[in-house]
Amino acid sequence: MKRLRFIGCLMAVVSSFALIACGGGGVDDAGAIGGDVGASAVADASTTSDNGMTARAGAQIVDVVGNVWKIENSRVYENGTQDPYAYNVSMLLMYNNSAYNEDSSGKFSRWTGSNWEKCDDPRADATSDVGGTRAARG
Repeated sequence: MKRLRFIGCLMAVVSSFALIACGGGGVDDAGAIGGDVGASAVADASTTSDNGMTARAGAQIVDVVGNVWKIENSRVYENGTQDPYAYNVSMLLMYNNSAYNEDSSGKFSRWTGSNWEKCDDPRADATSDVGGTRAARG
């Protein structure tokens, strides 16, 4: 009987770790059990988003220092904190180690580390108009 009890306890511990790893529980910043551990977490640098990766509402991108960027209700969030200056955002873009946002009117801004600076779509520099069609530069 002791063996079955040990196996039962072992399964409970393993299941708890699996639940926490999937973001389904844990301890939040206030120390409460069951909090959303992913809301304020900074991603591991090994999970950096690929160059040119985009994210729409609900998805996220990760910059080179591990900051997690996402869109909720047309607002930008960095590591779970709402940016007070970026609004009406429809897309986030990771390009050449910089975070960009595109607003609902199609205008782009680049994150400078302290604010959003208006700019053109950075991907436009990587293409040229050849014979009336867009072609990537090689």
